[in-house]
Amino acid sequence: MAEEQGRKFQHPLSLPLHHSILILSLLASPFRYRRALSLALIICTFPPLILRPYSPDPALSYGIATLWVFTLRVLTIHVFSRPTPEAALYRPQLEPPGAAAGYSLPKKLRWTLSLLVAQRNVGWNNSVVESTAAQQRRRGRWGYAAYVLTKVLGIYLLLDISRTIVLQQEWMLPLDHPAYRPLGDPRRSIPARLVDVATNGGSAWGYMELQYLLLSLIFVGLGDDEASWPPLFGSLWDAYSVQRLWGQVWHRMLRSSLVSWGRAVADCLGIREGTARFLVVVGTSFTISAVGHASAIWTADKSLGGGALRFFLMQAAGVGVETGVVAVWRRVGGGNVQWGKWVGYAWTLAWLTYTCPMQAEEMVTIGLFKTDPVPWSVTRWALGMQ
Repeated sequence: MAEEQGRKFQHPLSLPLHHSILILSLLASPFRYRRALSLALIICTFPPLILRPYSPDPALSYGIATLWVFTLRVLTIHVFSRPTPEAALYRPQLEPPGAAAGYSLPKKLRWTLSLLVAQRNVGWNNSVVESTAAQQRRRGRWGYAAYVLTKVLGIYLLLDISRTIVLQQEWMLPLDHPAYRPLGDPRRSIPARLVDVATNGGSAWGYMELQYLLLSLIFVGLGDDEASWPPLFGSLWDAYSVQRLWGQVWHRMLRSSLVSWGRAVADCLGIREGTARFLVVVGTSFTISAVGHASAIWTADKSLGGGALRFFLMQAAGVGVETGVVAVWRRVGGGNVQWGKWVGYAWTLAWLTYTCPMQAEEMVTIGLFKTDPVPWSVTRWALGMQ
């Protein structure tokens, strides 16, 4: 096991071993015990990825630990795809059900990778039809490359500006500095907290969007249909409730996996429909997400993780609160009002401002914000800042 100054890090082969198993479990031809064997191997090889950090770099260790989203996706596919993933999941425009079971190795590998990276299952038989995907303009391979590179430059600048602003905040000062205040200090002004939400949210959005666009550029360059790469995020104009923020606006990489488990829990409880089923699905989804995100923080620092856990559980609570308020409003005869959305925007922003420090403070503690998200700061160079 690699070590540095007494700290133990995961074996360098742990990461490629686990993700090779994820791919091979779907790449292998169906056989009687494939599901059981795949689940066992995936579960057994996952703990080393979170029990110890990957490297001394907290950003890299945290990023590696967040790859649990792919682990969850493959587990979900194996558990809920009956009788086999090849029979249950297919691309209607490219193949009939079950055809993937007879594919050659190169073709099956392409099928497997397409299944793993398909956002919201676009192009697959279990996709959710969305206007963003349906209305996506076809640009052609070179037009798409130009679109991606232009957007990447804009995101690069956004990340640079966000990090420059973050570096000026009092919670980035040394702990013994007289002006230091924790990110969640109640004495900090409301405008300062709103800046935190904007910069931290913008940085998280930009970092994920950047990776997604570059990955899509590679796949489209290799011949993938650009329609298979719909926008990763929705419009901020749809964020007029906590539910819509997480279900429609924020990235939906986890949505299909989390909802499957949530529905399974509701079925086990015998809750088949209505608001109760919706709340069980939401509660289960955010609980799984909370554990996953908390484990990524815990990987970098074994004393942390509770803040991330509280943050995501509070999002479920927020959905519950607004669901109850809407139900009461309708019961007393209230209808749709013109100012309803603006109240929703204010509520969602207030809830985020209140809950975000729970997780963000832990990210500050592990040193996640000390690593620059861009290799060279144009903004700081232009302003003459170190």
